[in-house]
Amino acid sequence: MLDNKLCISADSHMVESAEFFEPLKDMFGDKAPHMVIADPDRGPQLDLGNGKLGIGLSGFFQTNVDFLNEEARKASLRAGYDLARPGCYDVGERLKDLVLDGLDAEVIYPSVIFNVYQIDNLDIVKAAFRLYNDWVADFCKGAPNKLFPLASVQLFDLDEAIREMERSKSMGHVGLSIAATAPPDRLYTDPWYDKFWAAADDLEMSLNMHIFTGATDSHGLAPRHPSSRANGALSFAGMAMTVADLIQSGVC
Repeated sequence: MLDNKLCISADSHMVESAEFFEPLKDMFGDKAPHMVIADPDRGPQLDLGNGKLGIGLSGFFQTNVDFLNEEARKASLRAGYDLARPGCYDVGERLKDLVLDGLDAEVIYPSVIFNVYQIDNLDIVKAAFRLYNDWVADFCKGAPNKLFPLASVQLFDLDEAIREMERSKSMGHVGLSIAATAPPDRLYTDPWYDKFWAAADDLEMSLNMHIFTGATDSHGLAPRHPSSRANGALSFAGMAMTVADLIQSGVC
C-alpha cells in the first residue's frame, strides 16, 4: 500500500453461495434460478430456470491458474466452490484479505446473479434482487466502514425500483448495480427513465454497471460469440454504447 494513500477497490464481489438461491426455489419452484453442474468441465453454473445457463461460478474464484494449460484451466473450473477463500463468506476473514491485498475498503458487486438481469419473469428478478440486497447488506454490516455494497435493481418497474433503492439505502447500500445495457426498445436515453435518475440523484445513490449484467443477452450485441475469451472482451463494447448514450443524452 502506498504511504498515506487511501486505496479502495471499486470492483470487488460477493459470490453467492449455492444455499443463497433456496428461498427462490420455495417461491417459484422449477422456474427459480438455481445452481447446477450441467458440464463437469465448466463447473457450477446458474440455471436461470428457463432453460438457459449463466456464466460459470468458478471464474469468480480463480487465482494462480495457468490458463494456457487446458487441463489446469478445466481443473480449476471443476473445483467450483472448493476454490473459495474463507473471506468469501466470513467477514472477519474478508478483512484479513483486505490487508493482504493492501486495500482500505471495497465497493461490492454481485457475481452469480449477473444473468438474473436477463430473466423475463419480472417477479423472479425482483425477488432475487431483494434477496441479494438483504444478504449482502447483512454481510457488510460487520464492517460498515470497509465494505460498501451496491444494490441490484431492475429498471422495468420504476416505481418498485425506486422503493427498492430507498430500502437498500436504509440498509447501508451506497449505490446501485443497474443493467449494463438497456432493452433495445427502451434505451437509457428515453425520458421514461427520468424519474428514476432523479430519485437516485436525490438519494445520492451512484449508478454502476458491470459487464454481463445487460437487460438482454450478449451485451446488446449480436448473438453470443462461441469463444468465452472473445465473449468477455466483447462485453465491454456493449457497455461503451451505454455510456455513450448516457453522456450524449444528458443523463450524466
